[in-house]
Amino acid sequence: MKKIITSSTTPRWKHDIFFSFYGKDTRKSFTDHLYVGLKRKGILVFKDDKTLKRGEFISKELLKAIRESIYAIIIISKNYASFKWCLMELAAIVEWAKKTELTILPIFYHVNPSDIRNLTVSFEKAFAAHKNNPKVGVKKMQKWKNAFREVGNIAGWVVHDSYESALIQEISRNISRKLNCRFSRHDYEKFVAINSRVEEMLNLMDMESNDVRFIGIHGMGGVGIILDDVDGEKQLMALSGSPDWFGPGTRMIITCRDSHLLRTHEVNDIYEVEQLQIDEALQLFSLSAFKKTQPTENYKDLSMDFVNYAQGLPLALKVLGSFLFGRTIVAWRSARNQLEAIPNKEIMNILQISFEGLEDLQKELFLDMACLFQRHRLDNMFCRH
Repeated sequence: MKKIITSSTTPRWKHDIFFSFYGKDTRKSFTDHLYVGLKRKGILVFKDDKTLKRGEFISKELLKAIRESIYAIIIISKNYASFKWCLMELAAIVEWAKKTELTILPIFYHVNPSDIRNLTVSFEKAFAAHKNNPKVGVKKMQKWKNAFREVGNIAGWVVHDSYESALIQEISRNISRKLNCRFSRHDYEKFVAINSRVEEMLNLMDMESNDVRFIGIHGMGGVGIILDDVDGEKQLMALSGSPDWFGPGTRMIITCRDSHLLRTHEVNDIYEVEQLQIDEALQLFSLSAFKKTQPTENYKDLSMDFVNYAQGLPLALKVLGSFLFGRTIVAWRSARNQLEAIPNKEIMNILQISFEGLEDLQKELFLDMACLFQRHRLDNMFCRH
């Protein structure tokens, strides 16, 4: 069966997580604790708290909530299968997951996955009881069994004698990372080289810790990415003077071109944003110049000329790509030749931003080097002529 992929760039999801569980077993214990743990991370969870009417068929409200969720967490406990509405819900989740991108994350709460796959122990008795119910036909019974077995075959978390608080932290962290790294295919292509950067930032932020953490993002102007573009001690002190100003678990992200300023403020960690690698730079340039991730065949060599000119600076790559979009190959060659003689004004503005962010001594060294190179070029010209 083919999965249904939406063509719209707007997310159709309303919930990050749909909870399926048997209330009498876990509502006031494990399910509630997990729900609170996920909510603390800003994860949107749909949990049916007896607000929806029960009937012989799954309600439209529940079905809508399933279809508007990215993940379905199914907490299978000892008496889960004894409640027919749990099985109806389970079958609807499995059916929707086969058609779409819904991902099932099972939690086996004091039960063995093998008992679910083989319908043994309490589950055998539960299905035997449903079989004697005249309102449950053979076809419906088989659908429930198949869905139940399928979930038993999915890798998940097993809760037995482990500390539940530690497991809940692990589950919350795992799901949070999945959600943070999840993009639609269309959006994902726009975020060039994003995965490794996000992963490193998440590690530095240490979201499981309850302390207050200041994270600095450092790099030259135009290289990327809260407190944005902080360039003075007074400015930093006024906005985030001390960890005591903030509640437990706060994360303050500060972007700054001066790494010394970040160290002076004693931020917990500094993430230095690096220029893009050649393949990453070509992808970003192509998204602006061609609206796709790779250049057109007869534009490849010219594209590399512009990528090399930008030196891995994302903002420069975007400016150049946007300027060249839709132009003829003759216009591209002309633009390349002009850049070699007279640099693009917008590119120079970007580089000027980076230059202005330097200390006075660094500016003087930069100018001395520039003059040295210019003199070297003139000397060569005089020698040739």
